[in-house]
Amino acid sequence: MDCIGDTRGCVTWRVLSPLQVGRVRHEPGAEVALPLSAGEIAVLIERGIVAPAADAGDDAGTGTATGTPAPAGGAGEGREARLLAAIAGLEEGNPDHWTQDGRPEVRALKAATGLADLTAAGRDAAWAAYREAREGAE
Repeated sequence: MDCIGDTRGCVTWRVLSPLQVGRVRHEPGAEVALPLSAGEIAVLIERGIVAPAADAGDDAGTGTATGTPAPAGGAGEGREARLLAAIAGLEEGNPDHWTQDGRPEVRALKAATGLADLTAAGRDAAWAAYREAREGAE
């Protein structure tokens, strides 16, 4: 596994499609730690370029246990990236994945991320970051 640049907040990602980061090219199947913002990771996930690595453990940059992502660049960055990946993977129209008002179900996110301590406030913060990243990518 490679970690590029500053390793604070790095989370391990599996490369699904060729990815160039700076001068380094990563081929599909590689597992890399990318010190990117949660919004940047959300764009890569949505475009099918990266996915969470199967062996990325709960202690690998998951941040605090409050359910609220930490400020950018901190340990909570990995936690937020995991939540963004989970949101991107939710099935549209599945009532087990979405609330009636269109937000991701906390239970679905807990199941997808393994973050048993996730709160509605943490979900709402990740949902806002996900929508912001999608709007910024368009």
